[in-house]
Amino acid sequence: MISVVIPLYNKAHTIRRTLSSVLAQSFQEFEVVIVNDGSSDNGVEVIREFTADPRIRIIEQPNQGVSVARNNGVEAANFDWVSFLDGDDEWLPDYLKTVAKAIETFPSAGMICTGRFEKALGSDGKEASSHVVVARKYANKMQAVEYFENPHVFSHTSTVTIKKDTFYRAEKFPVGVKSQEDLAFFYSAGLVSNVVYCGYPLGVYWGGIVMQATSGLSIQTRIDSFCFRVNRNHDLWIRLEKKNKMYPIFEKYEIRARMMGLLRGKDWSSIDSIQKNLDPRLIRTFPAFEFFLYRIHSLSWLGKAYIYFTKLVWRMHGFPIVGQRG
Repeated sequence: MISVVIPLYNKAHTIRRTLSSVLAQSFQEFEVVIVNDGSSDNGVEVIREFTADPRIRIIEQPNQGVSVARNNGVEAANFDWVSFLDGDDEWLPDYLKTVAKAIETFPSAGMICTGRFEKALGSDGKEASSHVVVARKYANKMQAVEYFENPHVFSHTSTVTIKKDTFYRAEKFPVGVKSQEDLAFFYSAGLVSNVVYCGYPLGVYWGGIVMQATSGLSIQTRIDSFCFRVNRNHDLWIRLEKKNKMYPIFEKYEIRARMMGLLRGKDWSSIDSIQKNLDPRLIRTFPAFEFFLYRIHSLSWLGKAYIYFTKLVWRMHGFPIVGQRG
């Protein structure tokens, strides 16, 4: 049995499609916990069309954000495994069947991830683009993976299933952060548990949806959320006695990728903000000269050259690049 947790905030226009994709699963041993996060639209009324099914429950809470909604949903879940699904995404019919098989095949796993489609709506409300996101190395395979080979590809909120024990050891979804709360949690889960990846596109992430949580966020808010997330994960890595050897390699790669984008855009204020807000213990894992290069405007070309060099070293080790897709 699997619990499905769906946070709901003003998704009346999409929740019917999302919930219908759950009820259409080939694996039917599940419950659905929908946490209404103080919606002001008629989303709850739409859901009540489905509540004749006893597997579906609605939990009400005043608006407190998606992290609180997901955390409360897990707390209310009756089963040991919890699949997350956002109220504007959907699953293909064999999603839960594949997850259940992975749970049975890999009893030591704490997190199950699958591939996905990423689709976007155009201004006319119709599908404007679609592509598959599957790690090429694991396409059409189901196996245990080193999560920090490529977590951006391995996990997306609506294609992750977590064991409750992993949820608590990963310290839940962080509350109060404006974005990247999902990455903060999933990276923590990757640090505390064994991860299994199913290289099949079994979920659909929809972009361009009205009322998506991260739309309209300022650059500074995004930078603050990024720093919070990497600091939180780095702190957990230290508390876990630095056991995961891949994590700091990926962490450096990801921070450098962010710095490269800012250097190209000559966004000096964001570069300065990142350096001021990163945990000093994290900064000390980089060569002493590196952040000096990022601060000096006239040396930005050298900073970019150094990042290109580190990418070359990364590829020579055979690691998949961040964002690699099938």
